[in-house]
Amino acid sequence: MFDGIIAYAYAQEQLQGVEQQSQKLSYSKDELIDFSPMPIIKHPDGYFMASWMFYEMDGVVEYLGSWKKRWANEHDHLSDFGKQKRKVRVNAANFKSYDVPIRLVDIPECWFFFQSKNVQEVERLLNKHIVGIGKKIAQGNGLIESFDIEELEYNPFEKVIRPIPTDNRDKNVRFIGYYPPYWMSENQGFCLIS
Repeated sequence: MFDGIIAYAYAQEQLQGVEQQSQKLSYSKDELIDFSPMPIIKHPDGYFMASWMFYEMDGVVEYLGSWKKRWANEHDHLSDFGKQKRKVRVNAANFKSYDVPIRLVDIPECWFFFQSKNVQEVERLLNKHIVGIGKKIAQGNGLIESFDIEELEYNPFEKVIRPIPTDNRDKNVRFIGYYPPYWMSENQGFCLIS
């Protein structure tokens, strides 16, 4: 969701200079950032006027990669066990090694739709805080080479291009997040998906 991407950049701005705390499993409402002032128009029903990601299937390559975490034995001297002779355990605990498969999709070009009264602020947030989208950006996945913002002559929001909260329970309805932070249960509900 494009508003989720902007929400990340907006949170980075709001949390500048704030001491990082350990991650918790639940947060109270007064601990959360208010995303309402983001530079994307908010619908009266509570969701932002921003779409999910679109892309053409031509040129898309899907493959199975992996992400790895390994302890390098040449760094054993950095582990201080005192006078005891011990070895760094790589099969459990903090230094456990991983080699986890991950589905990767190479997408040469994608796009989002959004409505804003302050497009320059959206562009500034993207330039300052967003280097990529998706999982494992630090390993080079999902890096953004460049982006352009263009004005459209029509309204793409006349059709369903994002989860929209609904009371119906037909076949196109799923229980999903519709407002950032998307992981929070209070921001999830039954939404129309097309």
